[in-house]
Amino acid sequence: EAFQVPIRTGHADFRTRSGFFKVKEEVIRTELANNMETTAHEIGHYISKKFFGRRARRLPGADELTQMGKDLYGDRKPKGGYAEEGFAEFVRMYVTSPDEAITRAPIFSRFFEDHMATGMSDVRDTPHIARDSWQRYQDQPAAARILSQVSVGETKPRPITLDKLYTQGLDDLHMIKVFEDRM
Repeated sequence: EAFQVPIRTGHADFRTRSGFFKVKEEVIRTELANNMETTAHEIGHYISKKFFGRRARRLPGADELTQMGKDLYGDRKPKGGYAEEGFAEFVRMYVTSPDEAITRAPIFSRFFEDHMATGMSDVRDTPHIARDSWQRYQDQPAAARILSQVSVGETKPRPITLDKLYTQGLDDLHMIKVFEDRM
């Protein structure tokens, strides 16, 4: 919420990826809801665009980011380049495994921390809050993690209409047709 970037789930081709960031539209789409690692990675792409102008290959520690991108992608060259993927991967690690982020990118890590304190002051606490929440989630017993994924206390069940059933099962664009027919 602090970054004010919409995060949507499903309704895309996820055969080769678990999420993506649409640069022009500034929208994140993930295959599954509550996938913190994928979401953190995609938010990394947003941070790169919003606060660094997608210039990861020109930042201090760019070689570290490029190597992280190559480790992630191997021989396949990503659209935005290895450094951009490395930047996003750094943000994922910064949230989900901070020690690994510092070990893999010590120069960029110091730069990122300094820049968050000055150039990103309105959202500087957000990655730390996400990191603390992730650690609390990881530290809970397995049963508590499962229960955290279940809705509790909903008073009325959501009705399944024929339109919803048809949309989910056969045609995910059916509701657009319904809307057009009403116009």
